[in-house]
Amino acid sequence: MITKRIIPCLDVIRGRVTKGVKFKNNVDLGDPVEWAKRAVDLGAGEIVVNSVDADGTRGGFELEITRLIADAVSVPVVASGGAGNPEHFVTVFNDAHADAAIVAGMIHTGDYTIADIKSAMRSAGIPTRMSW
Repeated sequence: MITKRIIPCLDVIRGRVTKGVKFKNNVDLGDPVEWAKRAVDLGAGEIVVNSVDADGTRGGFELEITRLIADAVSVPVVASGGAGNPEHFVTVFNDAHADAAIVAGMIHTGDYTIADIKSAMRSAGIPTRMSW
């Protein structure tokens, strides 16, 4: 049983993997799908797709790039950045084929609860390992 994994996080801005310091002076490192494939080839056990553009907007996850990566690699893909309501989770799992998704702001502010997200997922027929 695998208990430890290396999980690279691809910071994506305007559709490109970038690297900077505190998201300043970012350098374009290239295509996110190619970076994800390379990470898997080097032994990554999962890939986090962090949409810097969507982060904090609560407008939803970056679906296109997440789907392209999820369909291109053999390891779980985690969507990060943009969650604003429970339906965003349904969409990222169904439409972008993500295996997991990160939630922060919408829970921290009390706008929604984990139970709200689980209820939306259950209603959409999406199984979850989160316990009730």
